[in-house]
Amino acid sequence: MKRFDDTIPIYLQLRTEIEKAIITGAIPEGEAIPSIRKIAQDYMLNPQTVANALTELVNEDIIFKKRGLGFFVQTNAREKLKEQKLQIYRETELREVLKKGKSLGVKKQEIKTIVDDVFGEYSSEDLKKNRDNVLEVVDDVFLTEKVKGDNYESDGN
Repeated sequence: MKRFDDTIPIYLQLRTEIEKAIITGAIPEGEAIPSIRKIAQDYMLNPQTVANALTELVNEDIIFKKRGLGFFVQTNAREKLKEQKLQIYRETELREVLKKGKSLGVKKQEIKTIVDDVFGEYSSEDLKKNRDNVLEVVDDVFLTEKVKGDNYESDGN
């Protein structure tokens, strides 16, 4: 049984679990999601908590409800979720990591070299696009973000 973090509402954690299952393909597009009752039993949760998680996913057009049949994954839900998660990653997590590296004295070129090394291992066009997106964030952080104790000039070195 999954253990939930006490600091985050359970329905949000369950929602994240369902999103992960959709992204990884464990629940394919067009396929049914287990029933509210089944999820509640499996996770030992109140059915209303499960319903809250599913309602959020319905409202975001990730899943849909067929009356009398249950909930199903929308077409393109996987791609939509991946794009949402990538956007959050770029805007928060990646930016924070880069700011921390910058504050520790890591040079922009060092980070770009690491990014090239990581993405150089892959040849897919999607990953090349992601590499370019990451490099844009690197440039943005090193050109515009001010970090406490920042001694960098505007040229981003």
